[in-house]
Amino acid sequence: MRRGGLHTMKVTKFDLVLNVWVSFVICAVMSYMFPIFTTGHITAGEFFSGLGVSMIISYALVTIFPIAPLGDKFAAKCGAKPNTFPRQLLTTVVLSLIMSVVMSIFMTWWGLHNVQGFQAFFWSAWAHTYPLALLIIYFCANVGLSTGVPLTMKILHIPANHSQAGNL
Repeated sequence: MRRGGLHTMKVTKFDLVLNVWVSFVICAVMSYMFPIFTTGHITAGEFFSGLGVSMIISYALVTIFPIAPLGDKFAAKCGAKPNTFPRQLLTTVVLSLIMSVVMSIFMTWWGLHNVQGFQAFFWSAWAHTYPLALLIIYFCANVGLSTGVPLTMKILHIPANHSQAGNL
């Protein structure tokens, strides 16, 4: 089904819990690393404000947009079998490409928005940090999924032998 240009998809409790965990892992690392790479330092206030706002953006992005189905289609075209680690690695390529653009633009802006005249060098600062964002998000998404699936299954009391695919 299509509505408003977006594919409508069913989001389960499993998806919601897993998305919170994966978003937290990505955003915690990004909120710590990006201020350091954009300004050379970080304060507790910068970390926690960046974490709060980036969690909202990240969670909304992975919950509302069909990133997981796009990643799954890519992995299938590459021949990866369902519910395997190679499938996860390929699926998170798509997630990382999409999220790294959105999150790195936001996190670069967040790190620089209090710097006078940042508009003059914003895009060069973003281009400098984008490769780092891509690597961080790819790594953190895989760590988040590897730890988040069993965690989510435990939280939701899903038996370990039950196959559950989340909508990351």
